[in-house]
Amino acid sequence: MNFWLSSTDPARFEVDQANEFFLDGYQEDDLETAIRLEPGDRIVYYIQSWDAFGAICVARSRVFIAWRQIWPGQVRPVRFERRPELVLPRERMLEASQVAPRLSFLRQKGRGQGAPNALLQESLREIPRKDFELLEGEMKKRAGE
Repeated sequence: MNFWLSSTDPARFEVDQANEFFLDGYQEDDLETAIRLEPGDRIVYYIQSWDAFGAICVARSRVFIAWRQIWPGQVRPVRFERRPELVLPRERMLEASQVAPRLSFLRQKGRGQGAPNALLQESLREIPRKDFELLEGEMKKRAGE
């Protein structure tokens, strides 16, 4: 099992909520990364303009290509099926500033120095298990508040 961080915008996140997080989609440039994703992998979602983590999903399929437009803006043909595990309401989302200093992938030598937000905004990236578990634990606390 692998662990991923996906960066999205509020409009796309709201479409995902309306569709019960059934599908996820990325640009063609993300194919090389996305193709490594397998069923059972877990993904945490960062919402860019809100600077917060809002959901955790589990991949249910391998990546496939489909061209029907679902999300606002561009077509995202690199897709996979997923199911939600945890979705936080807007007012309970985990602010990135609360956990960023503790995320190891943001502290990697030469990366993210003074600009951790840039690393959070990559569309899809694999992250260490311990970082995922930290985010999941903090999000579960927020869900229980």
